[in-house]
Amino acid sequence: MCRKTNKESVSLTEIQKEKLKSLFPNVFSEEKTSNGEIKEKIDFDKLKSLLGENISNKKDRYNFEWAGKQEAILGLQKGSKGTLVPQREESIKFEDSENIFIEGENLEVLKLLQKSYNNSLEQIIIDPPYNSGSDFVYEDDFKENKNEYLSRTDQIDKDGYKTTTNSETNGRYHSNWLNMMYPRLVLARNLLKEDGLIFVHIDDREVAQLKLLMDEVFGEENFVAKFVWKSKGSGAYDTKGIVSEHEYVLLYSKDINKINIKKKEYDTSQDSAYKHEDFLSKKGGKYKRQALAMGSLTYSPSLDYAITCPDKTKIFPGGEKGEPYIWRYSKKKFKKSLEKGLVEFVNTKNGWSIYTKQYEFLDNNGNKITRTVPHKTIIDNYLNRQGTENLKKIFNEKVFDYPKPVDLIKFLINLHPNKNAKVLDFFAGSGTLAHAVLELNQEDGGNRKFINVQLPEATDHKEYNTIADISKERIRRVINGYGDKEPINDGFKVFKLQPSNYKIWEDLNSDELSIKDLKQQINLFENSLVKDYKDIDVLYEIVIKEGFSLNSKIDKEKNLYKITDKENSFYVCLDERIGFNILNNIKYDKETLFICLDSAINDTTKENLFLKLNLKTI
Repeated sequence: MCRKTNKESVSLTEIQKEKLKSLFPNVFSEEKTSNGEIKEKIDFDKLKSLLGENISNKKDRYNFEWAGKQEAILGLQKGSKGTLVPQREESIKFEDSENIFIEGENLEVLKLLQKSYNNSLEQIIIDPPYNSGSDFVYEDDFKENKNEYLSRTDQIDKDGYKTTTNSETNGRYHSNWLNMMYPRLVLARNLLKEDGLIFVHIDDREVAQLKLLMDEVFGEENFVAKFVWKSKGSGAYDTKGIVSEHEYVLLYSKDINKINIKKKEYDTSQDSAYKHEDFLSKKGGKYKRQALAMGSLTYSPSLDYAITCPDKTKIFPGGEKGEPYIWRYSKKKFKKSLEKGLVEFVNTKNGWSIYTKQYEFLDNNGNKITRTVPHKTIIDNYLNRQGTENLKKIFNEKVFDYPKPVDLIKFLINLHPNKNAKVLDFFAGSGTLAHAVLELNQEDGGNRKFINVQLPEATDHKEYNTIADISKERIRRVINGYGDKEPINDGFKVFKLQPSNYKIWEDLNSDELSIKDLKQQINLFENSLVKDYKDIDVLYEIVIKEGFSLNSKIDKEKNLYKITDKENSFYVCLDERIGFNILNNIKYDKETLFICLDSAINDTTKENLFLKLNLKTI
């Protein structure tokens, strides 16, 4: 008669099935199970025939495999039973701001965000833990505590003592890191828009594995660039006498055909080569000369042709035919440029030189327009020590090791042209990304929004107990102003990953099951919500699990809540007993979603409500 609300986050399997159905609807059919239920079935033979039989039968195809990959895939399919609980006292302008900070284990958080934020983010920028040989503290099942997780992954024995470390002598050194990263990257990809970009920081230890992993998740064809970031001005050298001064940033796209990388602005007024003028200068500004001939390791006969100079002399790219030079332009392009007056012949004592003209850009009023040029893959403007200095100016002490420079993250954010972009960092660390977003908006008038996710990992600091505490405090100080920095007119809302407000049925061991145990558990479910729940916590759990954003507006009129996310809305009543008159004061139709406690309505009311609107019960 009516459906139940979702008690878990949406399953990745269901998301993948829906995508497959949109491409190949004819491979889906329905069948009746032994208990009479209708179940959807995929005809894999038909799918094979549509794709080409030989695709899946090739046994010698290239694969990237590692120890534990299948377990990582299985863990990825599990939904999250947790929820995100609002923390107004830790936030700034909770009701007004659309910036979000989530404290909690990021795999569970990413699972919870799947339905609400699917295909909605322009950028993801992460700085995951580098594989330095340390044990990983990320729990993959929210119901477990940390010790249960470490025991399940064989990091501690039954007495709580460490059994292994993730050292390079351990056969799973790379595999452990890959198993941690793989499910998070798969879930992250779902959140990106089609024109979205993801940046991943990494060092030499795992850059090779990360490249293979990103190819696996995003597709090799969606690789954009590997930036080499000069992170140190100098560094300690190893026993071989080599100094390592760099790290990497791998850039991938969701769809390489839909991205639009914002080019670098180039101020021609700083370039003294723009000094020549001619009859076109009034329109295009001064110009600089660029030699048409160039040396090349790759010879092309089509670029090695004779050009006739003003005195009828014919010359080749290198002066004499056969020298290892070519023209930069094809014959066709050269002819068009010559006709437009964009070619200059200069007669010197050594003979003719041929140049192309590159003009400054001016608008119709004679104002200079900034020229843009492509970015280079070497980043050498921002050192690691700048990140340390950024943080010291905020806290007046060292509170975090190796924070990334704010200007480096601004540079990465600026590669996407959308100034209203939503940017995610699920390894938030000290909060550099949030800091960069807030300042960048202030500098260029943008309206970008950040989503930060950080595990409450313990620190040794006397005031800030966890890394999440450091990150939140940094964001507060950036917003409120610090040092000579002015306050920023913005805020952020804080959520914490917590156990569900819904009672979760336990699968009791049949060998130990008794009638008393079963009755006890059934009695517990007379009320479907946990004891001493708060309405607001339940509402946000409904919001995230029904696919609405964490920036949804919640309004209350008497005993009815209205949740609105942009143009979509639904109603919730959490009273212990309600009647059909609950709808008296609202406008509704068959599409209107209404959610209430299952125990709050009798069968007659349930049937009446079901006929009038889209009813779900908890």
